Order: sequence, then structure tokens, then C-alpha cells
Amino acid sequence: MKYLLFVFLSSMINLSYGQDSNIDFLPKKTNRLTFPLLRASCEIKLGKRTSITPQAGFGFSFLSGSSYVGGSRFTEFGLLPVIDTDLKYYLTLTNRKRNGKINCLYKGLYTSFHPYLSFQLLGNYKYIYNSPEYGFQLNVGRVIQKQSNWYFNYYLGYSLFSRTIKTEKNIAETLPNSLSIGGAIGYSF
Repeated sequence: MKYLLFVFLSSMINLSYGQDSNIDFLPKKTNRLTFPLLRASCEIKLGKRTSITPQAGFGFSFLSGSSYVGGSRFTEFGLLPVIDTDLKYYLTLTNRKRNGKINCLYKGLYTSFHPYLSFQLLGNYKYIYNSPEYGFQLNVGRVIQKQSNWYFNYYLGYSLFSRTIKTEKNIAETLPNSLSIGGAIGYSF
């Protein structure tokens, strides 16, 4: 798996060197509200191709199954507060013109380092026992920032490290590495 990750990252770096080095489409600072779960973020430009995006909002937990063999089935959703940041490096960054008008401020393929901290679930859930958790994720994704202030982001992530924090119900444990898919629709202001 480490060899596959190395090959992927090296090919992305080689792809980025083929792009124009004078690109400067990222705004200095962009505030956003993103959905499907509400998050507030502020993307701050660090360089021509790099930015950092601190975020605060909500994630979710889902559990479905039965409490014991042959027992009644259940399905529960839970909301958990999350604080995270995304350090992005844009591999490609372009803007799009149609009929002489710019309808897209920028769009680009990126890779990011994503540290996060999630807290315990809000509410009193019968089956979901969620500990606070922290970790680091490596993402590869695509961003589109429209002229109309709408923002679209989707990514594929790989968990480099994830650990739960000890609580009364759960012990501290290191979680196995995992793949994740995510996305968001937002509005910039």
C-alpha cells in the first residue's frame, strides 16, 4: 500500500510541473458555509498553489444492525462536532471562459494534508458509542469555485493515523487505516 501511495504522489507531482507556473487564481481569503452538514470555513492563500482552510462544523456517525443475534434491527444517525483544517496544494489550477465571459473563478485538482479532531456525539444515542477522535488524512480532490459564489468540492481520502481518546465507555485505541470519499457544496462570501 505504501508503494502504491508513493507512485500516486510522484505521478501527481510530475503532472503539476507540466502546468503554467504563473497561475494566480486563488483569492487571498474566502469565507464559506458548506453543506450537507453545516460547516464554516475560511480558505487562506499561502502561495500561488497552496492554501490552508480551518473549519468547524458537524460530521455524522451511522450505525445499523441488531443488538444481539436474532434481536430487533436498528438504524441510528448521530451528529458529532468536528474541528479540522485542510492544507491544500493545487496540482492544476485554471479558470474557464465561455463566450468571452468567465463563469468559473477557478477549478483545480489538489492534494491535501488534513488533520482533524472530532468530539463526542450530540444527544443520547442508544447504540452508537462514539469516542472523541483525532487523526491525519491525505486527500486527493477537485474544487470548483464559480463566479456566482457557489463552491463544489469532492475528494478521495486515505487515513494515515486515527486514534480515539479514552472515555468512560470506550478505551483509547488506534484505528486501522481506511479509505474515504467525501464532498461538499458551499457558498462563498
